[in-house]
Amino acid sequence: AAPINWAIINGEKETGVTTFFLSHEIDTGEIIFREKTEISESDNAETLHDRLMVMGAALVKKTIDAILEDNTKVIPQEELVGSEIVLKPAPKIFTETCKIDWNRKSAEIFNFIRGLSPYPAAWTELQRHESDETLRIKLFASEKIALTEDYKINSLTPGTIITDNKTYIDVATGDGLLRITDLQLSGKKRMKSVDFLNGYKLDNKDRFQ
Repeated sequence: AAPINWAIINGEKETGVTTFFLSHEIDTGEIIFREKTEISESDNAETLHDRLMVMGAALVKKTIDAILEDNTKVIPQEELVGSEIVLKPAPKIFTETCKIDWNRKSAEIFNFIRGLSPYPAAWTELQRHESDETLRIKLFASEKIALTEDYKINSLTPGTIITDNKTYIDVATGDGLLRITDLQLSGKKRMKSVDFLNGYKLDNKDRFQ
């Protein structure tokens, strides 16, 4: 299971940690304590993991103290989830799970990339126009940007690359553009898009798929 990754991928605004007593069925034990934390757009799986790690350690200590003092007031899990709330799954992530679908909306892809960063990392394939070569690229960070008058949504096929080959790499999505800021070409080190473009020029007919 990958609850930290999926919380970000699903666009959740908050997550947290809990302690609970074990029961026979998985994840049905009564809750002892819980702590929440906000998920900001600057968070990725790494920053959220590290924050939850510290929160979790403190909560375990608080829980042990409460148990030793016989001072626990448990809450059944079903009382915390109303009938109107849909619980989303957080299944194990595989390599195939991490491939980007550029037909999705920019906000969804933005969350997908940061929810898998830095590990296992979202990836896409760069289709080279001149050589018919296909290269795998991992993407670690991106920015949501507004469309300009020069680029209409209907005129851009998802996966289309727009770049000045100097400072930016924009990619067409299902509803706009997403700017790639941090990436890694297969077999190379992770780098900023500006550094990538210093040594690797893209053709205007290259595309991500």
